[in-house]
Amino acid sequence: MTEALTLRAARENDWPAIRALYAAGGYAGTIAASDKAFVACDGDEVVGVVRLATEHDTAVLRGMQIRADRRDRGLGRALLAYFATQVAERDCYCIPYQHLLGFYGALGFVELATGAAPAFLVERLAGYRALNNGKLYALMVRRARPSEYTR
Repeated sequence: MTEALTLRAARENDWPAIRALYAAGGYAGTIAASDKAFVACDGDEVVGVVRLATEHDTAVLRGMQIRADRRDRGLGRALLAYFATQVAERDCYCIPYQHLLGFYGALGFVELATGAAPAFLVERLAGYRALNNGKLYALMVRRARPSEYTR
């Protein structure tokens, strides 16, 4: 039996488990010291993570990962909803796979034309697409909603 799921800001001692979760999922992105991470924990075990990176004074959702044996149970939705409360007062961008547009859209992210996005994200998107790895990528933003969570 598993303990209750907890959603919270990551602590310094969570970083090794986060790196292990990324490695297990094949995520090759780096983690900057300035990133803020949010985790889903089953007891003391990290089973999901999403990071907030600030790049060029822009909030960017990076590295959303759910442990493979915990997927398709609503954990990702719960973690993304928690993340959204933490960044409500800022526009936040992400570059998800296209098949996840509805997943991110359910929390207020909308697809953007590349001309409406910060140049560094347009360049990153072009780099992902140039990989020709069979994956399709999109560019999305969730606009600031300060009053939504500060009532």
